[in-house]
Order: sequence, then structure tokens, then C-alpha cells
Amino acid sequence: ALRACAGLTDVDRGQQVHGYSVKVGFESDITTANSVLSMYSKCAVIDDAIKFFHIMPNKDITTSDFFFKVLVYRCLGSDLTYLYMQ
Repeated sequence: ALRACAGLTDVDRGQQVHGYSVKVGFESDITTANSVLSMYSKCAVIDDAIKFFHIMPNKDITTSDFFFKVLVYRCLGSDLTYLYMQ
């Protein structure tokens, strides 16, 4: 569902799906979290993508790689340094 929202750049529906995933306890699932991050980024809600990354309970190399691309898109050098140090 998140992929469909991202493809349609439907951030409102994406936020609803994200909220539902939190409600049912999927917020700590790495695949779901990466999909949420991807949806916010593809919908050009970069500030929400950045906030979500910082509160994600679990991260993997895919998460970091994707977030790196988000930061490059936004040219946020200080956040790139932070990510590299992690």
C-alpha cells in the first residue's frame, strides 16, 4: 500500500497507512519502516522523511543508503556527516 501511495505521490493516503502500521504494531518492522521512509521521500515530503529516519527504532544498510540519497537530494551536509558517523 505504501508503494502505491508513493507511486501516486499520495502523501495523505501514505500518512494514513503509516498511522495504521503504527496502530497495529508494525512500526519496528524494518521493511515497513523502509517503505514509510521511501513513501515520504518519493512524495517529496523530505522533512517528514528526515524526522522519521531519526525516530526509526531499527535501521539497516538499506535504510542508511536510502536516507543518504534523501540528504543528497536536499544537500544537507551536516546531516550527511551525522549519518556517516553512525
